[in-house]
Amino acid sequence: MKCLVSSPYGKTEDHEKVAQAIMNIFPEAILEIEEGCINGSTPDIDNFLKLINQQRIRDTARQVMHKGSSKNKIKFFLNKQVAYVSKVNFTDGNSVLGDIKVIIEVDDPDVLLDSILPNNKDKEKMDLED
Repeated sequence: MKCLVSSPYGKTEDHEKVAQAIMNIFPEAILEIEEGCINGSTPDIDNFLKLINQQRIRDTARQVMHKGSSKNKIKFFLNKQVAYVSKVNFTDGNSVLGDIKVIIEVDDPDVLLDSILPNNKDKEKMDLED
């Protein structure tokens, strides 16, 4: 699995704050700052998943990520202003200041989603069995 992240930044934005927003969600990401855009990659999405669970938005995350899945990738967008305060907020990718685009490359998106974000009914069932 490989997670690619990218975000544009405008002339009035501090690129260091945009980079920090990305790092707040994906702290293991290796970033490259280019003119007008920050790109990066990480093999680790654990912090992202931890934030989803803390915010109790697992069902929303699963729905958004499932909608953005294709043959070998999952694509979705995060609000970079919200990410700056270490929170996850999914967007449609059309925010005025731009969003953080996330692409998770994986062999089978459905298998990954089932393992990292079981739906709440399955999660409750697993919790009762423990």
